[in-house]
Amino acid sequence: MKEEKLLFFLKQVEMGGMAETLLGKGGRLFFYLILLVYLYGDLAIYAVTVPQSVLETLTPNGIPFTDDFTLPPYVCYWCYLIIFSVIVLPFCLSNFSNSKYLQFFTIICRNLAFVLMILIALVTIFSKSGADPANVPISNLSGIPTLWGTIIYCFMCHHSIPGLISPLQKKRKVNLLMFLVYCGILVFYLLLSSTALFAYGDSNLSDDCKSVYPCQIDSLYTYNFLNSSRVVISYYLGLFPVFTLTSNYPLIAITLRNNMMKIFTFGENAPWAQGNNRRQYLFALIASLPSLLLAAVFTQVDVLVSLTGSYAGLFIEFVIPVTLVYFARKEMKEKYPGEPNPYKSPFQNIAWLIGILIVAGLSLIVVTLQNVVNIYDLISGWLDN
Repeated sequence: MKEEKLLFFLKQVEMGGMAETLLGKGGRLFFYLILLVYLYGDLAIYAVTVPQSVLETLTPNGIPFTDDFTLPPYVCYWCYLIIFSVIVLPFCLSNFSNSKYLQFFTIICRNLAFVLMILIALVTIFSKSGADPANVPISNLSGIPTLWGTIIYCFMCHHSIPGLISPLQKKRKVNLLMFLVYCGILVFYLLLSSTALFAYGDSNLSDDCKSVYPCQIDSLYTYNFLNSSRVVISYYLGLFPVFTLTSNYPLIAITLRNNMMKIFTFGENAPWAQGNNRRQYLFALIASLPSLLLAAVFTQVDVLVSLTGSYAGLFIEFVIPVTLVYFARKEMKEKYPGEPNPYKSPFQNIAWLIGILIVAGLSLIVVTLQNVVNIYDLISGWLDN
């Protein structure tokens, strides 16, 4: 008879539950606060990107009503933001019991957009109508902080991993599976960024993507294709963020709302909160409205991505997992000495954990310095205007 294994997956445990078990209530509170900051940043990026994409694709020069009057682009942006808010807010107040088909739609839209951007960039490269290879910079050290924040933002899915691996029946190969998934993602991003660099990475190209193709790489890469000769594809890529982010915004807002309701007990037993989901509606507005209001006055997507990924994303991707792994291994040794763990990581040496924390610390310092410079330049620009 085979010896019964002590270690097996009995139920799905989220990172918040892990933090509370291993780090106590203080650790759980810290984790949820970091997650809230990250989700608020996500919503702010979405709220800015959607109306901006509609503006740049459909009415980059405003809406002309008469020969003497044209609605300015910034007013159009606010109008699109209001329309976006009216569409998404009712969904933020509800629950998504089954978002499978919504996620399928998002996956198809995203993959189609990625493939189209890569193909158009390749055509531009081989037709020699884009960047001059001699003018493509080998490196740009000043862009490292923004790159690092974007990398963290793109690869940060650690808070969703428990939900990803829990349905798997055979979990012994989960390490290999996750490794292959991340390698596939890395190859896709490298292909997307390298084709973008060699097609549009020439500083001599125009920086006006609203009216010229090809142009320099824009902060929102889909803008590079607004004036491509392929009209249908140009409109699709220009409006691509609208399709995907509009469907994702309510999902992120509901996640943020639910996490806030776990942390803050305000109104939990109050008479006014009983019945009709009033407390849920209140927290849904608290989760949704700040990002929409921020989007009305702040439209720098690259800065939002850098700030969100650099701080909240860095903690969720590096610091919190390392802390959980350290205390989990410590508890395993104390409670189950000598018990084999079929799910253990191949990186068992504590040097790996220390190395990750060192990288996270150095990244935090470098990115903070760069963000201070970016914010200073931004404020100086506002004051000059």
